[in-house]
Amino acid sequence: MVSSLKKWEDLMDYKVIGPMPVDQFFGDLMPVKGKRRKQYIKTLFHGIPINQSESSMYDPYIETVNNNNLIPKFTMVNTSYHYNTEGPGDKIKPNPSVYLKEGLDPSKGKTQFDRLELHSKLKPFSTQDAFRDPPDNTPEQELRTWQFQHLSKQGNSTRGQLIRYGTQWLARQHRNHGFTIFIFGQYARFIRWDRAGAIVSRKFNYREDSSPLVEFFWRFSRLDAAGRGHDPTVRRASDEEATIAKTELREWAPANLNRPVFAFMVDVDNGETREFLGWGSFSDRIDLTGRCTRAYPVYEIASQTKYFLKDAWRVHNLMREAEILKSLTAAGVEHIPKYICGDDIPGGVTETDLYITEEEYTAADDDDDAIDKVDYLAHDGDAIDNDYDDFFNTDDEAMDPEDDPGADDNDVLPEPGDVSLRRDGSWKCGNAWTRITKRIHHRFVTDVIGKPLRWASNSKVLLQASADAFKAHEQAVKAGVLHRNINEGNILITESGRGILNDWDMAIYLPKANDEDASLRRPRQHERAGTWEFMSSLLVNGHHMANTIQDDMESFVLVILYHALRYFPHNKKKRTRFIIDEVFNRHLVLPDGEHEGGQGRRFLFLNMEYIGQDFEMDCKPLNDWILVAILAVEEWIKSEMENIPTLPAVPDPLAAIKKKPPSPPEASNAERYLLTHTFLDNAFTTCLDFSDWLPDKPVDVIKELEREEKEGKKRGYALPDAYSR
Repeated sequence: MVSSLKKWEDLMDYKVIGPMPVDQFFGDLMPVKGKRRKQYIKTLFHGIPINQSESSMYDPYIETVNNNNLIPKFTMVNTSYHYNTEGPGDKIKPNPSVYLKEGLDPSKGKTQFDRLELHSKLKPFSTQDAFRDPPDNTPEQELRTWQFQHLSKQGNSTRGQLIRYGTQWLARQHRNHGFTIFIFGQYARFIRWDRAGAIVSRKFNYREDSSPLVEFFWRFSRLDAAGRGHDPTVRRASDEEATIAKTELREWAPANLNRPVFAFMVDVDNGETREFLGWGSFSDRIDLTGRCTRAYPVYEIASQTKYFLKDAWRVHNLMREAEILKSLTAAGVEHIPKYICGDDIPGGVTETDLYITEEEYTAADDDDDAIDKVDYLAHDGDAIDNDYDDFFNTDDEAMDPEDDPGADDNDVLPEPGDVSLRRDGSWKCGNAWTRITKRIHHRFVTDVIGKPLRWASNSKVLLQASADAFKAHEQAVKAGVLHRNINEGNILITESGRGILNDWDMAIYLPKANDEDASLRRPRQHERAGTWEFMSSLLVNGHHMANTIQDDMESFVLVILYHALRYFPHNKKKRTRFIIDEVFNRHLVLPDGEHEGGQGRRFLFLNMEYIGQDFEMDCKPLNDWILVAILAVEEWIKSEMENIPTLPAVPDPLAAIKKKPPSPPEASNAERYLLTHTFLDNAFTTCLDFSDWLPDKPVDVIKELEREEKEGKKRGYALPDAYSR
């Protein structure tokens, strides 16, 4: 259990800031009109037992909240004995949960993460605190060396649980943020989660004085849906809308057919708003921070048209993907999605980053997900899980002043989240916040839904779709844009079997000659961008730290090689899992969050390591393209590693697949096959023109091997080890 919790803890490394004074937590993060007039005894929560079992705390805590009507319109429920039955990710039993009374359906079970409004985490001992506050009045300079995260075994375990629950919660709902009450022994803290990180309050002794807990519940009950963290631009579809959407989007129906339909509001340039209905998502990341991308096939009733909607939290200093698509379309780039509408969502900005000074922010700012990690290369699951339940209802209104006799309306409600102003963060400790990055909610719609590359109907469609995406990349580079994240999920197949290069959220403008703003268009020199499994050999090995055009071209080769190995027949079937692990997956994540490894792909390109010199695909045209592409990458790696401008001239490697005598290459381009797109472009054209393509159908080789191994065990004998050399 501890090792699994560490996985969650690692996700928030350097993304936690604290301890914020409780009064500031209320004023900055839970602003409401008026002041609480009704008073409660300071020992209101004294009946919660401590230093006993955790389960003994739940009912007294819940009864105190509900019986004193601390959160009108809400109810607190003991969900600690009930697993959530729907939704993505883990099946977990959260501690006491708060729901809106209106609309709650008890028949769906006590644990309904899709309806969760407020989460509490209870621990019986004070030693189980996940954090460590510095002594009062500690000088600010000494705070920078204070270790805020409690690194004891108990502290690490508790922190992992908190992060796990927060992650699972925000993965199931369209939320901008969420609140957690953390009680440990006689102490308590408040936590606010958003897509940049977490803000943790200073601890207080609620048994001596329960006023902070009462104040929290009072403020929470007066926040509107957006103030409690819900995305106000998403609503649950009406029954009529849901029926229409399920009919029109049945081709992309989620595995869980009970998943509700939602209406997404998207702004148009003229100031109007369009609504699109989405049922099942292509991509629902189980992430708390980062881009947290969701991708939906959607239907617009007004135009009676199907579209593709992308919803993500972009890094503030990267280009807006909608703007990139607009510029590429204007430049006439082919094989890209056509932009329809959308952009940054007003008010959709993280707040955790506001507590870092401008100087600290410049030093700390890093696109922590510039190196992405994809789950579909694992052997135990599909790339896309359509069985996620991330829905919720935000139709409830804020509590009116007359609903609460303890309210005072004389105060003016401050504007929350004013991103133009940094906030006082002089209390923050250590360096647990150095990977916090400002993020902006970005949503837009395009015309192409498409299918993932692994759904290619045969090997020729695989290469054709990749060739089209490669052409889009070439034209984009000529238009001054570099993609920087070529991976399996970003090459889509259209209904006609052609390719689309999608997901331009990591793209940058390339510097132009004599461009006074060229420095603004260069990638930061310390940044590597991309998806680890498909990043180039030189990039993952630290040869250079800013993506080049050639890095992207090698990524295309890796994407095609991966799909050829996993889904189409070849003479190394029994070693497929071993090859994919060594070449694509193997790496380490260092304590500072950096990724290290990737030597396997360099060994493959230089020596045909892992696949062997005798490697051969059953489909000859695909085999020819792969071998020539490997040669091209090999020569590029050698020339870069040895810092040789040009290598000795050799015969044209394309001659073998063109079935004609080789012609000497031009001296200026000797063996620099990836200097431009031309070489691989010609290889695509040549191989696609062959007539001996096989009518092969994709089969997941890894899953087939796993089935064979299971059958072998049932019959009492072991099959050859898939990892054997």
